[in-house]
Amino acid sequence: MKAIVSEKASEGLKLVSRDIEPLRASEVQLKVITCGICLGDEVGMHHGAFYPLTPGHEIVGEIKAIGEGVHAIQSAMDDGNPWKFKAGQRVGLGWFSGYCKECYNCRRGYLTGCKLANATGLTRHGGWSEYVNADYTALVPWPKDIDPNQAPMMCAGLTVFNAIRNSSKCKPGNNVGIIGMGGLGTIAIPLVKAFGMNPIVISGSKQKESKAEELGASAFISRQDPNFVNQIKEHTDSPYGYGYGPGGVDLLLTTSPDVDTASKIIEGGLAMEAEVIMLSEPADLQFKVPVIPLLMKRATIKGWSAGCPRDVEDLLVFCRQHSIWNVVEEVKLEDVTRKFQEIGKGIGRFVIRF
Repeated sequence: MKAIVSEKASEGLKLVSRDIEPLRASEVQLKVITCGICLGDEVGMHHGAFYPLTPGHEIVGEIKAIGEGVHAIQSAMDDGNPWKFKAGQRVGLGWFSGYCKECYNCRRGYLTGCKLANATGLTRHGGWSEYVNADYTALVPWPKDIDPNQAPMMCAGLTVFNAIRNSSKCKPGNNVGIIGMGGLGTIAIPLVKAFGMNPIVISGSKQKESKAEELGASAFISRQDPNFVNQIKEHTDSPYGYGYGPGGVDLLLTTSPDVDTASKIIEGGLAMEAEVIMLSEPADLQFKVPVIPLLMKRATIKGWSAGCPRDVEDLLVFCRQHSIWNVVEEVKLEDVTRKFQEIGKGIGRFVIRF
């Protein structure tokens, strides 16, 4: 089969022909229909568990084969249950690539914290290939009426959705700062709006302003402006006037690796008891935080990474209810290397269509 691989750590990508992996008892084999191109795939390129490694963790595929163990485990399930996987069925696969059901975190429902620490495109091959194998516990049924080009729901949509709904600041009327307008940022705008909050986009690309407004942003603030933090405060203090409102955002979502902008907003653009959620990682995986503003504002910083199949189920239901979809551009497998270099320059997500 054709596949994109990172042959060695930090040595770039290459289109190759490689064998389809043997199917294990607990696995399901997918013929990949679509797979997103995410900046997070860079983690596997530099820090993969093995090489050569195929990246790709936003996958929609069609089931081609099912391991004997899966048949045995699901044999008692009703045939009409979409979670009883069948050949020909469409399913989604994301970063989360299975859990043991036995460890401390699994027993308490923290499935993404499973001791197996499996991750698609990091500890096992991902979806930039014609076929991929996945543990059955990692899959979610993909509704027939949702376009497979919405594969970024498996990471971009899921990461933002879970971060918002699990935030203590997810309250109607609150101001939410969104740093960046790539794959995560574009889906964050309508999601924030659907939760009844006020999305404020902070981006370095002025040409993205009209799209931000179209998606529902109440304000677009260019971080190129040296006074952008004051602009955030002016917007959040409306309608009572500068200095007579919260003085900043209640929730800050870092959907791009622009930690410098995040630091400046933490320093002067947070409301009291604000929450900062890291959703993207800088190249050096480091974040220098100004501490005094955190102390004075009683603010908190935390991270969030995607979720598990039951979270995807909730996400897809929510997005159908509110007609929220990723902004995508369809590309070919042969274009991946070039398109990966363009991440962040455009709007939304590149999606490989097989």
